[in-house]
Amino acid sequence: SRRMVWYYVHGLYGIVADDMDYSSINSLVGIKKAGIVTLKKFIKYVGCLTGSVGMLEYHFDHRYTQPFSSKDKVHITLLAAEARMQAALIYSMRASAKYLASKSQKS
Repeated sequence: SRRMVWYYVHGLYGIVADDMDYSSINSLVGIKKAGIVTLKKFIKYVGCLTGSVGMLEYHFDHRYTQPFSSKDKVHITLLAAEARMQAALIYSMRASAKYLASKSQKS
C-alpha cells in the first residue's frame, strides 16, 4: 500500500503517526531473510539515499520472492523520495518555528 511506504519512510526519520499500525508493514513487504534484499530494505535505501540508487538496487526483485514490474519500482521510488522530502520540510518548518519563538521571547 502507498500509505505504508510513506509512513515507513517517515518512521525512518522519526516521524510517527498515531493512526498507523507499523506491524502491518512487515506483512506487506515480506520477511527479512539473511542475504536477500527485501522490498523493505529497498524502500529504506531509497528513502535514505535517493540519489544513490543504481541498477543493482533497482533490479533487486530477482532475489526476492515476488517480482515487481518497472512501473511498481518507479512508483515505490517516487513515493519514498517524496516522503523523504516531506520529512525534511517538516523538520525545517519545526526548526524555523522554534527559532522564531526563541527570537520573540528575547525581544
